[in-house]
Amino acid sequence: MNILTKFLIKYLKRKGYSIGLSDYNLFAKTFSGINSSSSAYSGWVAACADVWGKYFAKVKFRLYDSFSGDEVISHPVTKLFTNPNMFQTWWEIKYRIAQNFIIFGNSYLLKLRDSIGVPREVVQLHPDRINSYPQNIERIDYYEYNTGTSITRLNREDVIHFRYPDPTDHVKGRPVISNILNQLEVDKFQTAYQKKFYREGGFYGAAFSTEQKMSRESFERMVQHISDRYTGGSENAYRVAVFEQGLKPIPGAYSIKEMDISSQRSLTQKEICAAFQVNKLLLGESELIQRGNADTVIYLFCTSVIDPIMDYIEDVLTKELVVVDFGEDYFIKHDKVASRDIELDLKYYESGLKHGWLSSEEVRELEGFSKSIKN
Repeated sequence: MNILTKFLIKYLKRKGYSIGLSDYNLFAKTFSGINSSSSAYSGWVAACADVWGKYFAKVKFRLYDSFSGDEVISHPVTKLFTNPNMFQTWWEIKYRIAQNFIIFGNSYLLKLRDSIGVPREVVQLHPDRINSYPQNIERIDYYEYNTGTSITRLNREDVIHFRYPDPTDHVKGRPVISNILNQLEVDKFQTAYQKKFYREGGFYGAAFSTEQKMSRESFERMVQHISDRYTGGSENAYRVAVFEQGLKPIPGAYSIKEMDISSQRSLTQKEICAAFQVNKLLLGESELIQRGNADTVIYLFCTSVIDPIMDYIEDVLTKELVVVDFGEDYFIKHDKVASRDIELDLKYYESGLKHGWLSSEEVRELEGFSKSIKN
């Protein structure tokens, strides 16, 4: 048992957590990082996943009262959003949810309860170590977590399960990369060919040819002469060359440009970025980009990708955390990531007020203000 596990056992006992786990190695295993099964997480996929992760991480979730609609500031749920556990931050948990969706299609949070059953911490688990039961049936009775040394049963009400929707499976999610597996294979082969080209491609520094027959002594003397006089870096560059017996240099037989890998890899990049709906601007490629179209790119990405996924995540948090443990008196919403078009909103309100199909009270409500008090 390592130091981390020992510390966790003492900490959990001191806090009075009682989640019925027989193997505390579960927690030590949780923080060891994504394992080798995520080998597809590289190249353009990793770059796009990083964009998703950063936009996921910047989302702010809030708790609201179901009856008054007012935001609840102090609550066990809001504390989870600021301090989920002793090792992870809420920022990195949100970032990893994006990674988990991309690689595995599923993401899991385990609730740690106090002695009276109130969730006080949540721990992010490895998606590829979890199975739901019963299998091949569209319902979940419980989960099993493989710690590497044993199997630990997790109660369904102790697990928050996010799944990237799969049209063929209502229990497990579908990895985003499953849409581009062919492109990943192409990218893998292109990378392998490039490595092979540079490692064993037969590049030579210079080649010389002559139509005359050279003796062994002449050949070795000329090789030594060329090596001594023209190799060794910039100091020996551009020297006048005079060769005997009709010896003359010839160009290389091939180059990596002639293999046309660069254009093919560019096509692969476009296919992968299209699957993630990530514009090249978000990957740092900003040629001919101005403030106007940059704002449009970010706005479209947020409205068409990030905010819809966040709508789903807030629904899961409401259903599997708030309602299960605190009842239907509360719900969770997120602040929209897409920036508002204030000018368009003002025109909308102005038109509504002018033509009478929108009242001032409705405008206040749409803007999140409480109703005005009339004398």
